[in-house]
Amino acid sequence: MRNRILILTPLFLAFACGSLFADTLTLQFTGVDNAAGNYYISPYTVTVQGTGQVLTVYCIDFNHEVWVGDEWTVNQTVLDAADVGNLQYGSAGYTEDQLVTDYSMAAWLITQLTNASTVYEQAVYQYAAWEIFLEPSNQGAYNASVNAVGVPSFSSDIATAFEDAQTAVADGYTPTGWDILTPTIPGLPNSAQEFLVDPPSVPEPSSIVLLATVLGGLALALRKSRRRGA
Repeated sequence: MRNRILILTPLFLAFACGSLFADTLTLQFTGVDNAAGNYYISPYTVTVQGTGQVLTVYCIDFNHEVWVGDEWTVNQTVLDAADVGNLQYGSAGYTEDQLVTDYSMAAWLITQLTNASTVYEQAVYQYAAWEIFLEPSNQGAYNASVNAVGVPSFSSDIATAFEDAQTAVADGYTPTGWDILTPTIPGLPNSAQEFLVDPPSVPEPSSIVLLATVLGGLALALRKSRRRGA
C-alpha cells in the first residue's frame, strides 16, 4: 500500500500544481483606457467573478467583441506550442506550425506593447497583433480604423512591427510568461475575444489552499500507511 501511495504522489502533485496554471474562469470586462482610431486598445482590465481579482489583459483578436460590463467564461492556460490547437483559432484551418508562429508573433507584439512609452506606440503593436488573425470579413472595419487614427505613417508603422514580429519568431523567439484566455467554446462567430494575460506571480489563495489540502492529505495517508506497516 505504501508503495502505491508513493507512486501516486507525483500524479497528485501534478494535478495540484496544474490547477495553479490552468483554470476555468468567469470574467467581467471592467475597464478600458486608451483608444486609437475607432477602437480601444490594450491594456484592458477584467475582474474574475467569485474572487474579485483584477487582471490586466491584452487583446489579440479583432474578429470578436467584448463590451464593458460583459461576462463570459474562459479557459486560462499557459501559452504553449503544445496547446495551440485548443485556442480560438485552433480549428480555423491553420496548420499547427502556422498556429505556433502566429501566436508567438502575437505574444512578441504584446510584449512590445507592454514596454511602449506612448499611446501611439501601443496602438502600432496592438493593430499589428490584431492583423495576425484578421478575417477578410473584418478587413474593411480594420482599415477604416487605421485611417481614423489620422497619422499618415500609422499603416507603415504597423507593417514594420508585423515584420519585426515575423523576424523575431524566425530567429527563435518563444513566448514565456504569458497565459492565454480562450473562450470555453472557441472559434464560434459569437465567441468572446481572446486575450493574453501576464498572470500574477503569486498563486491565488484558492489555489494555495487546494495545494495545501492535497499535500496534507498525502502526509496523513503516508502516516497511516507507516502505522499499518509497523
